[in-house]
Amino acid sequence: MKKILLLFLISANIVNIFAQDTIFWKTPRRYTSEDKNYKGYGSTALEIIKFSDDLYKLEECYYLENKRVVKRNRSETYNFTNDSTLIISYNKKRRAKYIYYKKDETTYKISQKSKDRIVFSGEVINLVPLVRHGKFTYYNTNGTITYYKTYKNDRYEKVEIPKKELDEVLLISEQMPEFPGGEVALRKFIAENLQYPKITQECDISGKVYVRFVVTKIGEVANIQIVRGVDELLDMEAIRVISTLPNFKPGMQNGKPVNVWYTVPVDFQLN
Repeated sequence: MKKILLLFLISANIVNIFAQDTIFWKTPRRYTSEDKNYKGYGSTALEIIKFSDDLYKLEECYYLENKRVVKRNRSETYNFTNDSTLIISYNKKRRAKYIYYKKDETTYKISQKSKDRIVFSGEVINLVPLVRHGKFTYYNTNGTITYYKTYKNDRYEKVEIPKKELDEVLLISEQMPEFPGGEVALRKFIAENLQYPKITQECDISGKVYVRFVVTKIGEVANIQIVRGVDELLDMEAIRVISTLPNFKPGMQNGKPVNVWYTVPVDFQLN
């Protein structure tokens, strides 16, 4: 039998153990026919199948009566080439190209390429699967930075938008910024334009994302921040919808327009 590396992810620490045939990225879940919840959320584990030093497959599965059952919602193929390029195929539907190099004994620099542009860049502490660690920079099609995401052992921590250089920004002003039509119209705009990510609905993830931003002297929305987040996808959707807000009536101080901080909740509720 081939020697294969078993990897257990326990309490966010990766422990390496040598065995055969399959690499367990998480402890395999084993069930009998008497178990009622083996098809439920969280019932699966991630397994890596090694075909060669350059080709791996990652599958989501569980074991029922010692028979391996593969769930089709996550299947990834990792193909390494000789020029520090990694091609990942996701569920046989989408492919992504990554360029990587080893920074030190525990970290790789990595960037995703699409045609002739960089989509994002950052650092990972594992390649199969990719385990993001630290700040990732995401780029627009014209090369400008759109946002930053921070991860710890592949767990999402926060998202940040590049800041616009502004004069003094007040926490409160004599006359606060006003959305066209008032607060009721603001809540209605957010609700009508919000796109609840399907996968978060399927996983029963809900809550309020509190978003802070500056209403500038000319009424524009700038420097969007997540004050209190819920989930990576919900945080990103909250930022997206806030970035589409039309101009406010700017805040006023001593009869002059000023930059003022403004905070709104973006509510994601399951029906």
